Amino acid sequence: MVAYCLLRSDIVSVVQWKELKARFYQEWLDLKARKREKQKAAEGGPSYYVVKRDRLGSALLNLMDRSLSEGTITYTKASKVLGVKPRNVVPLLRDVPQRGGL
Repeated sequence: MVAYCLLRSDIVSVVQWKELKARFYQEWLDLKARKREKQKAAEGGPSYYVVKRDRLGSALLNLMDRSLSEGTITYTKASKVLGVKPRNVVPLLRDVPQRGGL
């Protein structure tokens, strides 16, 4: 995205932009490959929070995250809805992808 903005601002040429784009794409592929190899080498499965997030679903997680940030629900009540202890609500909602842009 940065390289494209530089292209649009006429700071880099089309040839330079293509080179940067190819380089960034290759670095991204290398990063994915390293993560994949690291995951293969690791023993065990996904973490507790990954499994719990998958079972609960993104709609409920987003609702609880918004409700907590707005103060319309307490952590105790959110923990009962999510089926975790109150101290596990924050770690569970830590990596919840945000939807919408209101």
